[in-house]
Amino acid sequence: MILSVAGTVRALVARTNWQLIIAALLAIFTILSYILTRRRKLAWRRTEFLCKQSEYLDSDPVLVEMITILEEHHPHITIDAILNGTDGLGIAVRQAPRVRH
Repeated sequence: MILSVAGTVRALVARTNWQLIIAALLAIFTILSYILTRRRKLAWRRTEFLCKQSEYLDSDPVLVEMITILEEHHPHITIDAILNGTDGLGIAVRQAPRVRH
């Protein structure tokens, strides 16, 4: 019984198209390496974009004011007032000092 199983395995191995199996494995490896490389490049581009944008954070007064509002440090405007659209926001905007460009 064991000999017949071993003979069957040998017959399958002998008939296997090894070139096709190796080509399929190589194609899978190529696709995976392409995807991983593409993800790394995309992550690097995101990093470059964030670095370029961070240069403008301190120099643009509008961005500074937006961040102040988002961090809830603005003396007159709150996030709740923006989201709720309350009338108090209009008064707060009129009372807030204007930023000159």
